[in-house]
Amino acid sequence: MSFPLTIAICTVVVVIVWFWMAVRKKAQRQMYISEMYANSSPEDCYNEFKRYREIAIDQLSSTKMNTQNGKDFDEPIERCVILADRMAMLKGHEHGPEHRVKLRFHLLNKFKSEADSNLRSVEETILERKKPPPKSKKSQKFTKELEQVTELTKRIGCTLTPYGAGVALLSLQSDYSPAETTSLIAVVTIAHAAQNNDVEDLVELATKGYSVLEHLKEWKDKGLMRKDIWKNDSTAIGKIIFVNSDTQEWIDRVLSDPINTEDDLAIM
Repeated sequence: MSFPLTIAICTVVVVIVWFWMAVRKKAQRQMYISEMYANSSPEDCYNEFKRYREIAIDQLSSTKMNTQNGKDFDEPIERCVILADRMAMLKGHEHGPEHRVKLRFHLLNKFKSEADSNLRSVEETILERKKPPPKSKKSQKFTKELEQVTELTKRIGCTLTPYGAGVALLSLQSDYSPAETTSLIAVVTIAHAAQNNDVEDLVELATKGYSVLEHLKEWKDKGLMRKDIWKNDSTAIGKIIFVNSDTQEWIDRVLSDPINTEDDLAIM
């Protein structure tokens, strides 16, 4: 077999494997989201749908303005599809996998149209006033809080990644405080590190993790974190950094959310 043919065959195999993994990962994420809303009422589904619709349109508008790829809005649109499908099921209408495919196409086109409309409105305002329009109070709030998350992440010895910033924004838009959002990033980052490190590295991780626990307690004492969130996150970190028979179970639990495993939230 010639060398070029071997390369071609290897390339085809890699593409097939990559496509299979991508499809499998997407199916796992859809199953996770479906289970999350399995017991939700029609009213709860509608409220969640409206919230993620706003996020998807906002991110689509930002993506078009910044000429970036559209990967960031994949999670909100996926949730909208699952929620719309569940509402259809509860009303006795068409639903299921085939219906979700049509729903995704319909919603994506609809959200893109609304994002285009928003973008045109912004462009017209810029041309009219010769300067960018002021940010809304809500947008300014999230921008300021995201800056706080970036700073708090540095305090615990980590650097927020671009993907982590996107997850942080989703958390802030879900009414979690900057400190609570940073705590989530810390838990996931420590779980990733524990999953990939050997025994010697785990000793260093325990030291860093203990420092994170001290910061979380300080934020809780100052009222920057709710006590129940502090308790849950502190317990998870403790179970991971102080290695015992339950450690792997806690790592798997933290990393079970597909959002947390898509990419690194922070670099420790």
